[in-house]
Amino acid sequence: MEIDITFRDGPVDAKISATEEESYIEVLEELAEFVDEYDLTGYQMQETSNRLGPREQAGNSNGDAAVENGAGSTESHPGGSLLDGVDATKSELLRVLKTGSVEGDEIEEFPEILGNTDLLGESIQDRLLHGSIILLTILQDIHGVSEVRTTNLVDGLGASGLDKDNWKNIGQADNVAVYLNRKGSGTGATTEIRGPGKEDAYRHIEALVEDIREPEDSEGEQMTF
Repeated sequence: MEIDITFRDGPVDAKISATEEESYIEVLEELAEFVDEYDLTGYQMQETSNRLGPREQAGNSNGDAAVENGAGSTESHPGGSLLDGVDATKSELLRVLKTGSVEGDEIEEFPEILGNTDLLGESIQDRLLHGSIILLTILQDIHGVSEVRTTNLVDGLGASGLDKDNWKNIGQADNVAVYLNRKGSGTGATTEIRGPGKEDAYRHIEALVEDIREPEDSEGEQMTF
């Protein structure tokens, strides 16, 4: 018998195999080591850089960046600050978040929350607000995008399992104006994350990670894969 374990994230496809003579525990440890060293942004950020011309990489001198690229006309965004702000390993983050992909000035795949969204608040509006700041923090920290079309954000919330139909009531949640900068109306409306929202997003991401961590067994050991 042969054991095959595959890790996929966008274009990344890692496969680890073991024969029946080999320990499957070693295969799992090998996969865990790969995921821990896997760059959350890796290919996506490199592809974005490769697709931009010299003028776009330097930034639009008139400040007319596309909405999806609102924060990053000249700002450098190496994509590592999410790990700096959250007490979690890369493999843990990959279990609770889908980072999405951005090519040029287009969000090709919006981020998603894979973890338990019930942890994001007691009310529907609170969960929508906290889900929003998580998705916007991923976009800003990993892809350098700080302002998005609100319709895209709402769709991302729906894909994360949140009740997007209640977005119209988001104003009932506490701290909306503190966490989000919402501009315009209708299909042209945009949403941007503010500093306090980003700080709270890290706390909620840590709660999602804590939820999927294995409890310590009777000997005090903790599983890491």
